[in-house]
Amino acid sequence: MGRMTDRELADEIGAQKQLLVSVGTGGSRIEDVNAEYRARRARIRDELAVRGLEDPNPYVDLWNWHARWADGLPTWASRRAHIAGLYDPLLEAVERGDRVPIPPPAEPAVAFAIPAPILAGVCVVEGPTHSGTVFSIGFGMFVTCEHTTTGDRGEAIALELIRADRPTERHPARVLRAWADEDLAVLFCSTIEAPTLTVLASPIPEPGTRGLVIGFPDYAPGNSVQQVPVVTTGQRRIAGIEVAVVGGGIRVGMSGGPVVDQFGQVIGVAQRGGTSHDDAEREHHGFIPARRVRDLVTAIVEARDILRT
Repeated sequence: MGRMTDRELADEIGAQKQLLVSVGTGGSRIEDVNAEYRARRARIRDELAVRGLEDPNPYVDLWNWHARWADGLPTWASRRAHIAGLYDPLLEAVERGDRVPIPPPAEPAVAFAIPAPILAGVCVVEGPTHSGTVFSIGFGMFVTCEHTTTGDRGEAIALELIRADRPTERHPARVLRAWADEDLAVLFCSTIEAPTLTVLASPIPEPGTRGLVIGFPDYAPGNSVQQVPVVTTGQRRIAGIEVAVVGGGIRVGMSGGPVVDQFGQVIGVAQRGGTSHDDAEREHHGFIPARRVRDLVTAIVEARDILRT
């Protein structure tokens, strides 16, 4: 599917605005339209990212919107006004054809060698229709992006983990915890052997920081893990998530993969990717800082979720 025109994007935003108002004012039922909302939200934010525009809508799904209006928007009029405040400035910008250029990397990324044991800790996560990348953090836990663990409509799907050097062995995995608003998830799989990667408690790196994204673009059995050099160019908020913006060739299928420093330590989780190498080089994508992974895994440990597996 090609890119939307500005008019098509404005129509999508208008439909999303209307749906939010309908749900918040006694119209559509969340159970009936939540999948439609999530799918359209993904389309809108992808198109906005291409234009360098931010998605002002923080509601990952309609239950999040319900929680918001239940805590401070008591009247239908206040809910209509809230949604108009979110979307009307964006609609005007799209209709004007606004674009915010994203600066290219200050200097090219440089590759460095990563030891084989670290690479073995990065695996494929595969569902019925798509695949992504995960990495081991020990005790049977694997980190990835939340969007790699659900279907096209946000529904739960069966997941399997695969080591690239053992492609015939498939290991069922389940979601231990997922944070849709952070686009992060932790999976649990007790049957696969994978070395543990070290996750740093680092915030978004300074511009010019070099790293390697490790993952499996367009995975097929027999494919080896790919290492893609990247360099940070800054930071920005994409669909409500603070990410480090990078220049480089992150591709679809690498989402959830670790971004590592020259010592093989995880500094982030790859979060976006182009559909082809040219696409990935042309569009700047990013990664979620490792600090968020540390915070979320700490929440799992403190809640003793791992003991319930």
